[in-house]
Amino acid sequence: MLLEFSFQCFFFFFFKQKTAYEMLRSLVGSEMCIRDSFSTEVFVNLNRLEPERCGLKASEVERDRKEIEVQLYGAMVQILLAILEMAPKVTKVAFSAVDRDLQAIMESLQQHSKLRTLKRKECFAPITQLCKMLTNPGEVGRAVDPQYRQDNYESMVSEKWLVPVLFKYEAGLKGQMIGKTDDQKDVDALLKALGAKN
Repeated sequence: MLLEFSFQCFFFFFFKQKTAYEMLRSLVGSEMCIRDSFSTEVFVNLNRLEPERCGLKASEVERDRKEIEVQLYGAMVQILLAILEMAPKVTKVAFSAVDRDLQAIMESLQQHSKLRTLKRKECFAPITQLCKMLTNPGEVGRAVDPQYRQDNYESMVSEKWLVPVLFKYEAGLKGQMIGKTDDQKDVDALLKALGAKN
């Protein structure tokens, strides 16, 4: 029963999110519904899980609910990353919009989620760390240093999606008439440090 419920939640939640994120390059200036979805449909249904309804012990319901949450958050992160990889280019403003909504989601989870704060942060770490790298001034330049990457971006430095997303980000940066901008130079240096450029 819990398995069936998790698939229903997953289908409803991510089908609804597709319209908000299906083309990330058009994200700028849009109002996304992702925050409302987490605090309404998903958690309203999760909160209905009761031992007497499921025929399980309270501890089993608690365990299974936490497992469902982890799977939902992980799937959401993977979907966002897949969309980032598919987009022709992604702007810094778009990443700021994603980061804004992710922070709002994580705040709303404090009153809904059964997971500990550290576990929730761990679930979202790949996408939140990516947003941090690409939205904080000078962060891409600092990430060129291998030790800095290891200390601050351990959950994503070895991921296969990082280089493709960096190329999409580089394509979305505003250029100038002559030479490269500082942002472009930083991304270029990071891609070289990751072995993606000569």
